[in-house]
Order: sequence, then structure tokens, then C-alpha cells
Amino acid sequence: MPRRLPKIFTEFVVASFGEDVLAELAEIVPAMQMAGAVEKSLDSVMVTSVQVLAERTGKTASSIFNMFGESLLSRLLEDYQELYADDGDGDINFQLFLSRIESLLHTELKKVIAYSDLPKIDCSIVNAHEYELTYRSPRKLCAILEGVVTAAANHFHVKYQLKHKPCMNQGAGHCVLAIQEVTGEN
Repeated sequence: MPRRLPKIFTEFVVASFGEDVLAELAEIVPAMQMAGAVEKSLDSVMVTSVQVLAERTGKTASSIFNMFGESLLSRLLEDYQELYADDGDGDINFQLFLSRIESLLHTELKKVIAYSDLPKIDCSIVNAHEYELTYRSPRKLCAILEGVVTAAANHFHVKYQLKHKPCMNQGAGHCVLAIQEVTGEN
């Protein structure tokens, strides 16, 4: 496997697709780098790895990034229980997690991925059951954030609807993930 990929990503590949697929990526991606088809940056290697996975599995790259986001949060929950620690003013819940998503994730991600250019994520609370996450990153990997939201909703036993407009992958300057909890009231 390209040595620049973080262990958390290679573990996701093995868990989701198997050792044989990881071995295939370990051959294909470096060959593409040597041929000049892929830059050697972490972003390029990861995006290329996901594109190869998409071709091999028939899944979209977006769905694989979404799966990685779910896996990422699940892994961080296992390794860093303090992500959901009570801060003294009541139990943390889905809304509180979303309002702190950038600081919680970035603090923990920096422990497992030596990466300084993490995305900017702002949370606006529209009302008690509606939130908007605004995502900005030159990498345009907003599907990872969608997966993180899915994993958080599962963790907190929250049903939700998500609308993703605008999107950087469609030319917008930022993404907005509008999240509405599905309650008996709506």
C-alpha cells in the first residue's frame, strides 16, 4: 500500500473490501505515481485509491468516501471515548456533537493522521431538530462528512434526513449539509 496513506484508511479498506483489494491498491497506486498519473500527496493518493476501489467494486467514489466517514467515526469512538464525554452540563447528544464536530474530529484526527490542512466545518443550529453543517475544503471530500453524520446519528439513535446543497463537487464555493431529525413532530 502506498506508505503515505494513514493506517486508519488502510484498516477501512481491509475491513470493507478485504486484504486482496488492499494488496491490489498497493501495486496499482504506486505504479500510477511512478507513471506521473498521480501526485504523491496524501490527498491524491487517497482519492486515487478510492477511484480504484470504485472501479473494482462498482460503487461510486462518493459512496466509498461516505463509508470511510462512517468507519472513521466508529474507529474514533473506539479509540477516543472522550469524543462523547459529558462536559458537565448534561449528556452529549446528536445536536451537541454536531455543534462541536470540527473541534472534536480535528483534535482526534490529528492524533491518527499527521495532516495539517483539515476541512473547515461550521455548524448552525436552525432549531431544536434542524442543523446546517457548512463544509469548506480544497479536497472536496464532503462525502466523508456525510458518513460521519450517519455514524453519529446511529450512535445517538437519531433518525434524520439530509439535504446536501450546494455542493463543492458541483461548482459551489462550499457545501451545506442540511440535517433534520425525524421526530414524531415532523
